[in-house]
Amino acid sequence: MSMCQGAQGKDKDVGEYKRSFCGRSDREAETGTIVILMSALMKKYRDTPMGLADALLIAVAESRTFRQISTVGRDFYIYRLADGTALEVIR
Repeated sequence: MSMCQGAQGKDKDVGEYKRSFCGRSDREAETGTIVILMSALMKKYRDTPMGLADALLIAVAESRTFRQISTVGRDFYIYRLADGTALEVIR
């Protein structure tokens, strides 16, 4: 699926930024989208706070439709994907 498809996410800012990458190469668009998602996630979870590595893992999981993660991090029980679901934490 193209990164430009589904650029209308629940988060208005994320959808707007995703659309700004349309027309670029798939790799540029995907990288830009992941960086934008990371920024949005870090703002959303600023009270936790969410670190850069956690934001990257959640953003990649979101873009690749991963639903499981192996981690010792406790915050992954708090974080939610765009559809409101949590990743299944495998220890």
